[in-house]
This record gives sequence, C-alpha cells and structure tokens, in this order.
Amino acid sequence: MKDTCAFLEKTVFNRFWIGMIFFVAAVAYCCAPLMGAVDRLTNVLLAWIAACMVYDFIRTRQPFSRDHVLALAFTAWFALCALLGGITAVAAKTVVYVLIQTVFLVGIWRGQDRKARFEQMTSLITVLGFAVNVASLCLYFLGVHRTYTNGVIDNTDMILGLHRNGSLYGLLCNSNWTGFFALLVFGLAMYRVVTNRGRVFQIINALLAAAVLVNTNSRGSLMGLYVMTAAAVFLLAFPRDRVSARALLRTGGALCLAVLVVFSATFALRQVRTGTFWLVGQAVHQQADRPSARPGQFDRDSTEQQSSTQARLDLWRAGGRVVAQHPVTGVGYQNIQSAVWEQNDSDQVDFRLAVNTHNIFVQMAVATGVVGLLLFLACIAWPLLGALRTLLRPGAPDLQLIAAVSLVLCFAAVNMVEADIAVSRNFMSTIFWVLVGFLQFAAAGEKERAAS
Repeated sequence: MKDTCAFLEKTVFNRFWIGMIFFVAAVAYCCAPLMGAVDRLTNVLLAWIAACMVYDFIRTRQPFSRDHVLALAFTAWFALCALLGGITAVAAKTVVYVLIQTVFLVGIWRGQDRKARFEQMTSLITVLGFAVNVASLCLYFLGVHRTYTNGVIDNTDMILGLHRNGSLYGLLCNSNWTGFFALLVFGLAMYRVVTNRGRVFQIINALLAAAVLVNTNSRGSLMGLYVMTAAAVFLLAFPRDRVSARALLRTGGALCLAVLVVFSATFALRQVRTGTFWLVGQAVHQQADRPSARPGQFDRDSTEQQSSTQARLDLWRAGGRVVAQHPVTGVGYQNIQSAVWEQNDSDQVDFRLAVNTHNIFVQMAVATGVVGLLLFLACIAWPLLGALRTLLRPGAPDLQLIAAVSLVLCFAAVNMVEADIAVSRNFMSTIFWVLVGFLQFAAAGEKERAAS
C-alpha cells in the first residue's frame, strides 16, 4: 500500500509537476490560435487538480496546512462576496480559480526538495521562454500582422506579431502578456547566469528577453524591470554581517548604478531595434503597412499613450466610487464590469474595458470590499516578509530566495497598472502564486532549521 501511494505521489498526484503543466497551459492560453483548445483543456486540468486535492485529503486528512489559513480565509470571503452578488456560473468559476491559485499553487512546494524543484522550474521556464521570445522577435521584425477573433475573451481581437502602432505583440498576442513573460524569463535567466548554470545560453536568453520587453513598448513591463533590478541588487548588496553607514552607502550606490545601467541598456536596445528593421528591409515591412525604418518611429504615439493613461485613471476613479458604495463586501467579482461601468463618466472607457480596472488592488476592493482587499494583501505580504527576514539575516544570501522575492515584487508593481495576478487564466497569476508559495515554504524551512 505504501509503495502504491508513493508511486501515485511521484506520478499522477505530483503537485509540483501538475503546477508546472498548469503554467505551461497558461502560457499556451495566451497564444490566440491555441486559446480555444487550451480553454477546453483547462477544464481537464482543473479536474486533475481536484482529484489531487481529494487524494491529499484521503491520504493525510489534512489537505491544507496551517500555512494556508490566510488563503482559506480570503477564499471564503471571496466566495461570500460572490454569493451575495448573485449565484452564477462565472461566480462559481472565479471561486475555484482563487482556491487553486492561493492554496493549490502555493502548496506545490510542500513535501518537496525545494532547491532542486526550483532549479527544475527555472530550467523549464527559461527554455520555454527562449522559444517563445525567438518566435516573437521573428514575427515582429518580419512585420507579420495577423488578427484573431479568439472567441474566448468576449470575442476580443488579438494581434499576432507586429501591431500597427509599432509595438511587439509577438506570439502571445498581447504586448502586456508578452512583456510580462519576457520579465519572468529575464529574471530567471539572470539568476541562472549568477549561479553559473548554462551561462552562455542564459546570457543570450536574457538579452533576447530584454529585446522583447523593450519592443513591446509596455510601460508597465519597464516599471517591473526597474523594480526587479532594484530589489535583486539591494538584497545582494545589503550588508548582512555588519550594518554601518558606509556599508549602506555602498548599497545605495550599487542600487543607483544598477538602475542607471538598466535604463541605458533599454535605450541601447531601442537603437538596435531600428537598425534591425533596416537590415530586414523596407519591402517586408510594407506588408504590415509600416514605413521604412527611421529612429523613433516604432515608439507608440504619444496621443495613444496619453489615452491609455487617462483610461486607467478613469477606471480607478470609477472603481473607487464603487468601493465607497460597497465598502465591506464589494459587489462580487462577477459584477465588476457592470458596477464600474455604472460609475464611469469618461468617454475614454467603454463597457468592454470596465471589466478590468487595471489595478489589482482596486479590482480586489471592488470585488470583495476593504476586508477582502486586506486579506488578499496579507496572503502576499506574510510570506514576503518572512522571506525578507530570512534574507536579511547574517550569512551568505540565498540566491533562489532573492530571485523569487524580486519577481514577486516585480509582478506586484506591474499590477499597479494591470490586474493579472488573481482570478486569471494567463500565466502571470499562475507563476505569481507559485513564487509566493516558494517564499512561504522556503522561509518556513529556514525557521525550522534555525530552531533545530
């Protein structure tokens, strides 16, 4: 019996690899030609995850450890708010997604060799990222522009390759999704460079990811890059053994220098972009209705950028009005679009945009009220603070933990202007909660070792 259970836990009910399969499916979901098929496949994966959780309950009688208390409290509150907002299929599905993200994905590290699994995860993501980024850059520089009506997300048109405004949409059919994936690949590739794992390949991989990120013209992605760089450099340079004014000054200098280097590198990559378009040739780009390449032409039009910024500000204001009217329980996740649209007074926002407030914290407050927002923040802040306490102790820095903390802070910063780390089928919400789980269980493991 024990041998059978051990075999099942290593194969059919291996939480870690189920989580990784779920992540790969979430990346494939962001590719418009695959979105419909992956949407149907996701239902199979959800059933697999449910079976894994049931098996865990039968085997241990404790499918949820005490580390999941905050996540379960948030899920219960989220479900209550959705119930008060009206019982619908959408409401039920969002509750399932919250449970999977904050409990199952966070818990895939439980009982695992975390260091070895982290290496396997980074290897998988960087190899997958290399393939996706190469394909995206090829589509972009060849001037491919193809529109798909995906039939999954409100029949929204999605662009494959090069957008008419000059932004790289790439293989993932959305400049933000492509930029966020490039951020993830860049961060993990740099981690593998620092730890001397496939250094030459990973340097090339990081450069490709940076090129993709810059060409998306996604300001949120660039902000995430600066936050990730600042967090990683600070945690690496922080004087753990002896804190002094001189040591802190050196840390501050390293931080400023790193941000300056990243800023200069992004500027240089923009010039490389223009030169590459020249090399590919004017004839190819005319297929995408683009003029011959000249410096600056591939940046988004300033009027379009201002319009995008104004739409976000209007959505936040409308979301704030909704929260003011429903401060305790919000309106339920399934009612965000109608509630925000009702409070909208701007011509920059149409009904389709009202479903996403483009700020995860506003989004959670609208859906679950102030109580739900505080529980959501606690689910992120508690493991993050535990990881930071571990990292700031005297001794050699844990590079895996630094990489995970930097990416979590990066994605949290990006979601100040997006809402993609909760109740979402795209890869960002999947990998975000996987990384939060790594912080939670790694910090707990360090505490246990220190106590012993």
